[in-house]
Order: sequence, then C-alpha cells, then structure tokens
Amino acid sequence: MSLDSAHKEKAFENDIVQGFVDQKWLSSPNDKGYDPYKALYVPDVLAWLKSAYAEQYAKFSKRSDADEFLLNVIEEALKEKGTLYVLRNSLTAIGFGTFH
Repeated sequence: MSLDSAHKEKAFENDIVQGFVDQKWLSSPNDKGYDPYKALYVPDVLAWLKSAYAEQYAKFSKRSDADEFLLNVIEEALKEKGTLYVLRNSLTAIGFGTFH
C-alpha cells in the first residue's frame, strides 16, 4: 500500500468511525476495548445490550458470566452466519431471549 493510499484509507476509517459516534456509538482513540478475536468493540456491544434490552439484561446479569456469554453468542453467529446475517436477523441467547 502506498503512502498516499494509506493516508486515504485512514481518512476513510475516521469518517466511518465519526459517523458511528454521531449516532451515539462508543469509540476508542487507541483501540482499547476492541477484541480482535471476537472482532467486536466490547464496550459498545455491552452498552447497546444494556440500553436496548435493559429489562432482559438486568435479569440476565445475575449470571457471573453474563457479558461473556452474550458476547460468545454474537461471536459464534458472526463466525457461522456472517455479519450481514447478524445485522439483519435476531439472535437468541438461552436465559436472555431474543435480541437484534
């Protein structure tokens, strides 16, 4: 990748991130919180689940592994079915219920 194309790529990435931030997504200036194995920005996923599914999350969070369990459900769906499927369809976690 040339220096010029790398510069354009970084600007493109920054524009995408800013679009997400403008829509109230969380962001990190140094990638802290990003799990490269799950390919998820964990703080944002958990904040979304806690706010969009507050009642379900409050009940489910009594499990000691609640966050990790939910992240694993999302990770497995991403691996098995792909990003578009996960974005377009609901997922179900035993004990939590359906979310999308």
